[in-house]
Amino acid sequence: MSLFTFATWNVRGFRDKAKQRDILAFAQAHGIDILFIQETNFRSPLDVSSFRRGFRTLLLDLFINGKRCRFLNVYAPAKRADTNSFFQALRPYLSEPLPHVILGDFNCVIDSQRDVRGPGRDGSTYHARELRKVLTHFSLTGAWLHTRGDVFVPTRTSQLSASRLDRTYLSDFLLPSVVACEVLSPPADLASRSDHLPLATTLSGLPGASRSDQGWRLDAALLQDEESVERIRKRLRASVATGPGMTPRTWDALKVEWKAILQEEGRERKRRITARINDTLRRIRIVKGAETLTLCMQNYLITLEAEYIRLLQQRAARPPGPWGKAPNQADENLNEVCSNGSVRITRVKRPDGSLATDPDEITEIFRDHFAAVFRSAEPDGGPGDMRSTEEVCRNLVRLSEEEVALLDSEVPAEEVTKMLGSFLWEGKPAPVRRTLLQLPESEGGLGLSHALTISKVLALKTARALFRSSDYVGRGLMRYWSSTSAAFLDADRPLGPLAETPSPFYKAAANTMRILQREAPDCDVDEVPPARITEEVARHQISDEERQMSRKWKKKASKDGRGKPRLAQDFAWRKNWGVLPTRQRLHKFGIVPSPRFPNCRADETLAHALMECPAAKPVWRLVARDFKIRPPPALNRNRGAFAKLVVMCTWFSIFKRRCLAEARRKTTRAAYPTLSRVREMIWRYLSEQLESSGEEKFLRRWHTLFFLMRQGKLQIPITAF
Repeated sequence: MSLFTFATWNVRGFRDKAKQRDILAFAQAHGIDILFIQETNFRSPLDVSSFRRGFRTLLLDLFINGKRCRFLNVYAPAKRADTNSFFQALRPYLSEPLPHVILGDFNCVIDSQRDVRGPGRDGSTYHARELRKVLTHFSLTGAWLHTRGDVFVPTRTSQLSASRLDRTYLSDFLLPSVVACEVLSPPADLASRSDHLPLATTLSGLPGASRSDQGWRLDAALLQDEESVERIRKRLRASVATGPGMTPRTWDALKVEWKAILQEEGRERKRRITARINDTLRRIRIVKGAETLTLCMQNYLITLEAEYIRLLQQRAARPPGPWGKAPNQADENLNEVCSNGSVRITRVKRPDGSLATDPDEITEIFRDHFAAVFRSAEPDGGPGDMRSTEEVCRNLVRLSEEEVALLDSEVPAEEVTKMLGSFLWEGKPAPVRRTLLQLPESEGGLGLSHALTISKVLALKTARALFRSSDYVGRGLMRYWSSTSAAFLDADRPLGPLAETPSPFYKAAANTMRILQREAPDCDVDEVPPARITEEVARHQISDEERQMSRKWKKKASKDGRGKPRLAQDFAWRKNWGVLPTRQRLHKFGIVPSPRFPNCRADETLAHALMECPAAKPVWRLVARDFKIRPPPALNRNRGAFAKLVVMCTWFSIFKRRCLAEARRKTTRAAYPTLSRVREMIWRYLSEQLESSGEEKFLRRWHTLFFLMRQGKLQIPITAF
């Protein structure tokens, strides 16, 4: 049995020539065919054939037993804040329908209980969240878990802990061929140069396209067709009878001629079967079109369907291709590819009036015709459409060349996602985790949908809407390219042929449908808007810790009431998340040297700044006296909508004055200007509510005990009744 061994190793530097020789000798001694290394620390492109500074992913495509596989050698960043974005960027490399192998130094673990010993065991694995999604979505399994189970052998050791940071993940297609997966032990002098150990994986197979001899083989299906056998026999006898004397040169010429005869007969057999399939399918449709079927017609229909399936199997049987030859799309016969579901043209009239039946001549005639039409300045019979179009567009405003080039450039989904998550804060880090920002506004998020997820949902909804449209002409083609992954269309298996490999678009749509069935089972894909579906997916994907944080925000927001002035909405959102820039919070992150507040020289927390500070207490006393609300510490006992509005405006005004004192670097304790600002905010908000909702609806919500109305307008200033 042929074996193929590859290994991954974080070598911690590969510039030293002696270290290179020792590592390569170690790999050769252990029979390693390909060694993937990380952290090479090359500083110049002179030592390697391809050099890119700071690049962390290396792709290698190779053939194993004639099957093309893609290897991804990754070196994940050690900084935890960058880990999830790094693994999320791996998705484009896994989009092709190939068996994938991901290996390298991941700098994180999926299960800290199983893969860590020492400090950090049972710790959080939040920074491996995107890696877990990638492994789940692309059906990748660890080679070590597949062969060894929960046996712990570390690949990286330190003085305090040991872990399995170096791993290998394979697609389900390659799992049956895994023979062994083991951690190798290098010599002492080599082991001291790195804190990682090599991880070797052995597969049963032979690297390479297939076999070295690239021969041509006869399609055995031709020998099972009596008509093809008879035609081939006649043509072979004719070639031998008319040939000259047998010499090595004539023998080679005969072999070339026989190969052409057999290939031509194979194509002719396929055309005959296709014609019989179309005729049988036409008869089936005619029989099914009847309102009622007699017993005889039912038996005839069963016979036709059996004949159709038999012919379809004969038509779908692919002849064996040449050994050791990689698939090349340029070698495909476009006429055969386009013949499914179309009408084949068998005769074309030449310019002299005669008929042409040769397929190559027919193709040449059509090519010359369309080339002449394309080169012609004016279409046949056209009334000068080009000139009319130019006259209409002459006075239109046109984009510059730079703007056109900018529009034509492609923008990756990762860049769109980053822009959506950072434009509200001018490129600075978001105040809360980005996953929480994708939640609905009622749960503490901002409804910023993930660009990649919502684009996949839109593609899925579009495909389903087109397939359900009875007048859409491409329904059959959609069903063909969906292949066997058509469950996302809610379509039955057709009687016609299917694509051997589904199109990447429909494959992505099928994967999206499976994800929605698992993570958003209560959402109807066709009825629910894409933004709501994306929010449901985000709600399902957040961790338990984030879900608890969202519940706390929702509980705090329910106490603030529904009415908030426009100026205070962002303030209320940050207050409930606890991310307002207080001195204590800024000191915790090392932004300011001291947590003391300039207004009172005490450590500033959020509760202290809003309610306990000596600069805030006089404001609360004045507000409680003017608006008849309960001041701190009984602030939570204010249940009315107007009282909650007053509290929110007071909080905002106090914190705004606090920010003014911070900017001026001096004490600001004037209470009456703050009270005037509170009155102004309340009056503006209530005036907007009165104008937008009308007097009747306005008075149902806001009782006249708190203000006076004259001639349909609020009295200025607001006073207690």
